Amino acid sequence: NPSPAPPTRVTKLPKYYYGGSENFCGSTLLGKAQICTSAVGKSTEYIFNISGENITNGNAVCVGPVTWNGKEYSAPYGYSCGGADYDWEFTPIASVAAAVENPNGVSEKIGGLFDWKEYPPVATTESASGVSPSQGTLNGTLNPERSQAHYYFEYGKTTSYGSSTGEQPAGSGTTNEKESATIPSLEEGTTYHYRLVVKNAVGTTYGGDQAFTTLHKPEASTTAASAVMEEEATLNGTVNPKGSSTKYDFQYGETTSYGKTTSEGSAGSGTSGVAENATVTELQPGLTYHYRIVAISSAGTTYGSDHTLETFSAPVSLLRSNGEQDIFYRGTNGQLHWESWNGSKWALQYKSGAPAMVGNPSVVETSQGYLEVFYRDTNGRLDYWWWNGKEWTEQYLGENGAMGGEPVSLLRSNGEQDIFYRGTNGQLHWESWNGSKWALQYKSGAPAMVGNPSVVETSQGYLEVFYRDTNGRLDYWWWNGKEWTEQYLGENGAMGGKPTHLLETNGEQEILFAQSNGRLDYWLWNNEKWALQWLGEAGAL
Repeated sequence: NPSPAPPTRVTKLPKYYYGGSENFCGSTLLGKAQICTSAVGKSTEYIFNISGENITNGNAVCVGPVTWNGKEYSAPYGYSCGGADYDWEFTPIASVAAAVENPNGVSEKIGGLFDWKEYPPVATTESASGVSPSQGTLNGTLNPERSQAHYYFEYGKTTSYGSSTGEQPAGSGTTNEKESATIPSLEEGTTYHYRLVVKNAVGTTYGGDQAFTTLHKPEASTTAASAVMEEEATLNGTVNPKGSSTKYDFQYGETTSYGKTTSEGSAGSGTSGVAENATVTELQPGLTYHYRIVAISSAGTTYGSDHTLETFSAPVSLLRSNGEQDIFYRGTNGQLHWESWNGSKWALQYKSGAPAMVGNPSVVETSQGYLEVFYRDTNGRLDYWWWNGKEWTEQYLGENGAMGGEPVSLLRSNGEQDIFYRGTNGQLHWESWNGSKWALQYKSGAPAMVGNPSVVETSQGYLEVFYRDTNGRLDYWWWNGKEWTEQYLGENGAMGGKPTHLLETNGEQEILFAQSNGRLDYWLWNNEKWALQWLGEAGAL
């Protein structure tokens, strides 16, 4: 660069500009001057004007005093020419002119070429965020230091890294800027190292090494059910939280769509398998249920494999008016079996055809000596078989999918018959035989029932139906020959099992059930009012 020309007297200061975006107080003009505009001074002022192609954002800057050594002008660090803090922008190399106003009021113009010092960028690697089993977001802060900069992140399983994100522009400013990059398709439960890399015309800066470990989804393994009975079973499984706070539950139902879920339990946050279980009740006898354990954490949800269990079915016995005995049960092939005692021996009399039965049958002997058997079939329909002394005839009542529980049959004193069951919508259904045909008479309203009902005909010819509703309360319906009336006995959540009804010869009634605290409770009707009684202690049942 040519040396500045000797001072030339001028009568007018050159044009200058205000309002830039950067404060360069303390920056260095290589070999020429240092500037600082934060102090207040009243000495001779030296005003520099940015000229050239990028003059739009240039500002006047005061330095001084300027010293001429015969070759160039220079100014010491820290001298100011006013009270304002002027900012400016410029290209790395700017042609400037200096105008000097001496104490005598004579302006002198100094021309020259000044080169601004450049620095390498600043790069700081920061903690990762948004970490999941398969991705993480890398974070960092950079400063371009006035030179056009670009950045990227290096990452890998070791400090050798091996992979990097795409290079992105970072501008040419002088302030700290937050940058990030999300890395997908990472391996679960794996530690990754990473660092921010920033480069400009001066050089490349590497941020410090940081590391994070992707989350690991919990492990879930469904195991065989235990304590399987007619209407309940214990579902079992194992959960490994893999270091994250984990919850679990069991899904279960008649198909692999499940439909029901146990209450949620905690599996902790350990790193080894923990055995978990849940007891489910209100199952139907003789039915196949699907179930699986589910583990849930912030890392995700894991489903154990599907398992099945089959609840037991109980035989239903009938002592006929002629002294003969009959046993009805569901066979292992799902078909209705009939064993009969003819006075000298038992014999298998019959096996029904498809569709197969679900749960236990309900059996009654009619006034004509006919046998009638009712059950829910695998289509969810009420299947009805009757024996006229010579042969069995099969009928169906209702539609496929209508039944949600076992039928309970009642042969009334007037010869009429009634079938009560829980529909798939949870409501109480009543089918009645009036001597010539079956008809669906009634569907109750909410709250829905749980399990199977208990039914009785009173001495007055009234029908009374008892069941546990979804609020855990004893629901009580009675029919006076014209209409149904609903009542409730006890409080919500009191019942822990289905009711069993007893009608005594003196007209008194008892309703027995397992209370939710494991005690045997019963409601007693003394022909005037219901009263709650109990037997034993809590937890005994």
